[in-house]
Amino acid sequence: MKSTYLIIILSLFAFSCSKKLDCDNARLCFENIGNDTINYCWGCYPYTEVLLPGGKICRDVGEIDDSDGEDLSVYYFDSDHGNYPVRMNSCYVLKQIK
Repeated sequence: MKSTYLIIILSLFAFSCSKKLDCDNARLCFENIGNDTINYCWGCYPYTEVLLPGGKICRDVGEIDDSDGEDLSVYYFDSDHGNYPVRMNSCYVLKQIK
């Protein structure tokens, strides 16, 4: 029984000490791991850019600071292979799509 309480207390402590995100210039990247060309744009339509198979594109999303506990911004990657809203949960985010 004591070990159960100890595990709960340690878990709560670890959760309360979780690191906040603080980036000077965060990057959001998408990598085409499929065999088809992906037509895309960042939060717009019509699709104005092309991501070739095996290619990777990145966007600097600027400073991110959630030290006040506020929700982080959502960035939108729209393509003919799907639309992807991405909430930045680290200073570098890589999404792979087919």
